[in-house]
Amino acid sequence: MSASWLNAPNVLTLSRVVLGFACLAPLTAMTREGFLIALAIMVVAELTDLFDGMVARATNSVTDSGKILDPMADSIYRLTIFSAFVQNDWMPAWLLCVFILRDVSVAYVRIGAVQKGTTPASRMSGKIKAVAQGGAQVLAVAVFAFALDNLTPFVPALLYAAAAVTLYSLVDYAFGMLKSTPSAGKADQSK
Repeated sequence: MSASWLNAPNVLTLSRVVLGFACLAPLTAMTREGFLIALAIMVVAELTDLFDGMVARATNSVTDSGKILDPMADSIYRLTIFSAFVQNDWMPAWLLCVFILRDVSVAYVRIGAVQKGTTPASRMSGKIKAVAQGGAQVLAVAVFAFALDNLTPFVPALLYAAAAVTLYSLVDYAFGMLKSTPSAGKADQSK
């Protein structure tokens, strides 16, 4: 079996999955020290998200597997962190469902694109969503890590804003897929 997909950018990408699970214990310990540890791990994870693509382009090692692994690792990492937020009562479970809905739906949109013979590139709305979610997560944990009690009421607003951007990304991906799909009328006319 070939290991050509196992290159430096993909290792950086997959490290996010491990880092997400590494955050669970310190994040849900509900101690200031735990929040500081989780925050440090999260910053490293966000840096891997920034650098994996840069390394892939700089080393000419962009692969179709990397295009699949990157959004998968992002989803697993960020959903893991949001799950801890639910555990900590920082956000309601239904809000976690919004993030899950988007990621599962977009995964199926990508499968549809692959069935059409293309490996879909990420869309700008996906990048904006990643920044919104990552930023909201890091800032929320920072509020608790540095005991910024006067900012605690703003944590839900950060998470709701990230959810709004997440829903926008879902709509953008769905309409992008619909635009690239021939309509049934056009397909019938070609017979």
